[in-house]
Amino acid sequence: MLTIPYELLSIRIRINCFLILFIFLPVFLVSCSKVNIIKPVNGAAFTSGQAIQFEGEITRSIETGGADRSDDLSWDSSIDGHIGDGRMLTINRLSVGSHGITASWPNHNRSDGISILVNP
Repeated sequence: MLTIPYELLSIRIRINCFLILFIFLPVFLVSCSKVNIIKPVNGAAFTSGQAIQFEGEITRSIETGGADRSDDLSWDSSIDGHIGDGRMLTINRLSVGSHGITASWPNHNRSDGISILVNP
């Protein structure tokens, strides 16, 4: 009958647990994607009729299958409503006022928001 000393068995169990944590912990840390607005910066000011570039991203994760899903973004203004879809937009028709801009990933409950000002 083969016996394994307790000390060796204990070390082996600790190593296996460490390896499991080392392999699976990063999966849990990056399993949720985030939405980030890259442009414009929060608090930016523009003139009415000026072309405003919007750019956002959805970070890659297990949730996206490792794929880039940034083209799935939906953009909304607190004043003008839905303003477009996709990773990048250029809009020159925003109403005058202080806008809350939200980029969201529909059906995934992820979003990011900024405020911009459109002056007359």
